[in-house]
Amino acid sequence: MAVVLREVWNSIDRLSTVITWSTGIVVAVSFVFGLIAVIADRRREKLQNDVDLAREEPISDTRRKTEELRQQNLRVETTLEPEGTTRLGLEGSLAPRAVEVIWDGGLSNLDGLKPFAGMQALIEYVPDFEARKAAEQILFVIKSAGWANPSIGTFPDAPDGVTVEQYTVPGHADFNGEPGRSRDAASALISFLEAQGWQAGPGLASERPIPPNSVRIRVGLKPSP
Repeated sequence: MAVVLREVWNSIDRLSTVITWSTGIVVAVSFVFGLIAVIADRRREKLQNDVDLAREEPISDTRRKTEELRQQNLRVETTLEPEGTTRLGLEGSLAPRAVEVIWDGGLSNLDGLKPFAGMQALIEYVPDFEARKAAEQILFVIKSAGWANPSIGTFPDAPDGVTVEQYTVPGHADFNGEPGRSRDAASALISFLEAQGWQAGPGLASERPIPPNSVRIRVGLKPSP
């Protein structure tokens, strides 16, 4: 009986040892597979990060190049702006003088000249093509405003720009009546021309008198800027 019990005990002991070893092996194998899974996850995460960076690099590079081009364009615009301003000023100084009649409903920019309908105008211009064209435009404007019987012709000299001379009574300083109306008509024409960007100013027809109810319009060369 003792022998049988001893054999049973030995069998149980061997079985316990086998179970212990099996458990250890299972634990070890589980640890190894867990470690492999962790390493695999880390490698997969690193690979994903590398892929994301590879996608972002072209975008960042494109943005950088775009910003560089924008800054370059700004530098070019800054450099060309003074040149463009100078060019526009030169073009404006070389362009012939011109007037523009603007209509808005029943109103126009000629309305300031219309109260002087019947005013006579003696237009003179220096022997110059541009000055002649400017004088012809003034002729068109005052005729459109109802001024009467304007005449036009050349004269050897005139100040640069346009000078509008009013009628004066020799030996009198009274600017009412005919002289006053001539003065107001001259002022209205000067205002119209200045609104068009022309250089214009007043004058007195004292050296070469003109008839009452009239003005003399002297068209010189276009002033230099």
